[in-house]
Amino acid sequence: MVLLILYNILKNAIDKNLAFTRSDGSPAYPYFKASDFNVDTSDFSFYSGKWLLHGSRYFIGKGPYKGVLIFFHGIGSGRNAYIKPICLFALQGYLVYAFDYTGCMESEGTYLYGMGHVAYDEDAFFEWLDRDPLAQGYERYVVGHSWGGYAALISSNPVYKVKKVISIAGFNRVSEELKSLNPKVDSKLFSFLMGFYFRGRNGKYGDLAGSDMLKKVVAIYSIFKAGTILWLVRKLAIYLFRRI
Repeated sequence: MVLLILYNILKNAIDKNLAFTRSDGSPAYPYFKASDFNVDTSDFSFYSGKWLLHGSRYFIGKGPYKGVLIFFHGIGSGRNAYIKPICLFALQGYLVYAFDYTGCMESEGTYLYGMGHVAYDEDAFFEWLDRDPLAQGYERYVVGHSWGGYAALISSNPVYKVKKVISIAGFNRVSEELKSLNPKVDSKLFSFLMGFYFRGRNGKYGDLAGSDMLKKVVAIYSIFKAGTILWLVRKLAIYLFRRI
């Protein structure tokens, strides 16, 4: 009975704040546009389950490009909040792909359905990317921040054919991220309950560990602490990719 009560308290809190909500950014914030950096775009869309997700390619000219770079956004908004770093990579000669996850900004979805749901979106995206004519013949690289840093780690799964990954302030597992945000629930009991909840909410991807993906492949990746200055991220990211 006590376990059931604790589980319901945890479930209601997570449902309210992280599952049954959308991530639509702030209408008061003046987001950059790719045109602000003289970067060209073309839109694309694909289905993740029943929801149609929307994204854009960012590029300079008609190619050839240094490679395909996928940028995964963090929580709170969508790809529009990351236009500046996305365009920095496009200006370096990469064909950059970015899309809004289920329940985020331009994409469909009544809710986020939890942070673990991004793994399903990622699976659908790479299946679509395999068929996109513009991406064929290029090596793949991934950059992600925060929630997107978690998605970046997941992308190291060999089935996605990604050569290198940069995870900026990402987390390893959704349940571990919640524990770090609230140390009071950092106990074996709550770890068990959270793991049970996330697997029940999103199945096999509900509480997937990025480290499990890294064990399957030799990947080069860099994880930066939250609050890393943009210019440092820019310089180090460019440093890494220039040596591909």
